[in-house]
Parts: sequence; C-alpha cells; structure tokens
Amino acid sequence: MKLRSEPLAPENEAEWDRFCETSDRCWFWHTAAWQHYTAMYESDPTPAFLTRDEHGRVVGIAPRSAAPPAVATDLSRSRRSEVFGSMLADLGGRSFRSSPLHITDDLLLVRREIVVGVAFHQLIQLRDPSDLWADIRKGHRSDIRRAERELTVVQIPGDGPADIRGFQDLHLKAAGRVTRAQGTWELMERWLTLGVARLFLAKRSDGHLVAAAYVYLFKDGAYYGSAANDPEYAGRMPAGHLLQWRILNWLLQPGSPYHHYDIGDQPPAITASEKELAIAAFKRGFGGSTVLVPTFRVVESGSG
Repeated sequence: MKLRSEPLAPENEAEWDRFCETSDRCWFWHTAAWQHYTAMYESDPTPAFLTRDEHGRVVGIAPRSAAPPAVATDLSRSRRSEVFGSMLADLGGRSFRSSPLHITDDLLLVRREIVVGVAFHQLIQLRDPSDLWADIRKGHRSDIRRAERELTVVQIPGDGPADIRGFQDLHLKAAGRVTRAQGTWELMERWLTLGVARLFLAKRSDGHLVAAAYVYLFKDGAYYGSAANDPEYAGRMPAGHLLQWRILNWLLQPGSPYHHYDIGDQPPAITASEKELAIAAFKRGFGGSTVLVPTFRVVESGSG
C-alpha cells in the first residue's frame, strides 16, 4: 500500500472528523477540535496528521494529543499494521494512552519495540438513577443533600446562553493566576454551542458562583473535563458533590445516548501527591469501577 501523510488543516478537517465519527477507535481526544485545544493549551508544535492510501482515502489519523493513532478498521490486519506502523514511525518517542471507553487491540499491530504501561480511570456505567444513588458513598450522599439545600445548579446550554466567562473567572480565582491561553476558553465556549460539551454551575440564591464542572460529550460516552471551586467555600460547601450528581442525572435523562461516564484518573498511590489522592477518592465515592487503561511508548532507534 502506498501511503502519504498530510498535516491536519482547515481543508481536511471535515474528513478528519468524519473518520472520528465512524471509527470505534476514536473518542473526543481524537477530534480536530481537541487538536486545536492541545496546541494552544500545551504550546505543542507537534503536527497532527492524517494518512491516505493510494486512492486518497483517509485510512488513519495521528493526533497531537496523548490519544494513540487510529486506523480504519475495515482494512485487513496486515494493512492495518502497515498504516499503524507508518504513523508511529513519524511520531518519535511519544507516549500514548487509550480511553477507558475505547480500549482496542491496536497495540498488537505494533512491530516495533515498545514500552507498555498502565493507567487507571474511574468509569461509571450509566443505569437507573436509584441504582447509582445506592452506589454512591454514604458521606457523598450526605454532602449532596446538604448542598441541595443551599445551592441551585444551572446547566449550559439549557438554562442560559453558552457563556463560559463565569467559569473562567472562577478558575482564575481558584488558581490565583492565568494557567492557559484565552483561545482554549473560546474553544470550550464554542463546544457548548455545538452541543459536544456541557457546563454545570452551582450557585447560591444570590447568584454567586460557588463551583463549576465541564463535561465533554462524544458518541455514547461522557468525560469529566475540568472544574473550579471558589476557595472561599473550601471545606464549607460540598458543591462539587452536587455537581457530579446532577451530571449523572442529566446523562441518564430519557432518550440520552450516553452509556458511560469517565469521571477521571486514579493515579497510583506510590507516586501521587496528597491532593491527587484526595481528588481520586472523591471520584471513587460516586461508584463505578476502577478500570485499567493501556499506555505505551514507541522506543526510538538507538534508545533504551
């Protein structure tokens, strides 16, 4: 098979996203929108590129993010291996992580030396709300009830215009500094308009924003993206608990296409900080299962 690569660009962006939509190898980290986000967030000069066969058909994409290359699944195994290997050859010694919602056997296509590892995520299977409530840790349930008495949850889109400024201001207040480019916030606001993300805001009766949580949506899965909490209420108001419960309820509404909620990382206890361990425990408190996610890095020639 004669292959050629070309960088992701405005003229092939629609093809890129069609590939993502139709491939069971892809999730939100593969989309063109996420490539633009990571380029701004991480100041990453690494180009994302797609691979075409001799007929001009897109047979694979290689994101600039940590998502691994994705190959067209209707190819024969030998051709899939050829495309996968070709893309990896252009990606140097980068590391990759699969999604807990889209774990595949593509790692078996690699014909080069690789270093294999694992990561862990907390994955919640979306089912009847009463069953989910029973799975939530008792202390979390008490915190949710307490927050419900004092806070109202607003959803965007739905309860207002796709305006992310409140979340951005709260993020700045919580961090104490600007942590990323303005363009990333503009992209996140656009995703709200497009319906591929949803923002949940916990407010007091006077409209004061106490906490916010942002969720990415793609195919049948949802991904906990980012959050911010007003430091003035730290330890006094469990707004984050209420937001996660409302996220789960929204994902379970009648007719919802979502079957899974990836609530995020579970870092190894031996390497994680106290803060990371506390966040991981918070996520586990909502039930679900801690699942293993394969990671790998291709060993460059001449390196160990």
